[in-house]
Amino acid sequence: MSEGISQEQGSQNAPDGNGQVRNQNDIETRASELTGVHKDTVKTVFNAVWDAICEELENGNEVKLHGKGTFYLSRRSSRVGRNPLTGEEFDVPEREAMAFRTSPAYARRLRERRKELAKKNRDNKE
Repeated sequence: MSEGISQEQGSQNAPDGNGQVRNQNDIETRASELTGVHKDTVKTVFNAVWDAICEELENGNEVKLHGKGTFYLSRRSSRVGRNPLTGEEFDVPEREAMAFRTSPAYARRLRERRKELAKKNRDNKE
């Protein structure tokens, strides 16, 4: 568990007990701890970076973060949706959604980390 976020907070947000859900505030707090930069400054920079990414996507560009991955717009086809309460069908129009494609190097890093955590969990159960 990372510093600044208690085990209790993490478990409250765990969707499946296998990982935690982090919000922007959690990430800003952790970035502040790691860099020694005041949290208000981290928040300002975080928001500016996010705004810059969104602006580039709105202009039709992809945003590549070296060694991390690429933000891009993904076109979602129109489809027929269904109201789960009434069963009534309706048209969902075509749209674009922000997507992120992880770089191969970062994907490997994540897979290795998940394997380490799985092994650690197995060892703790024994």
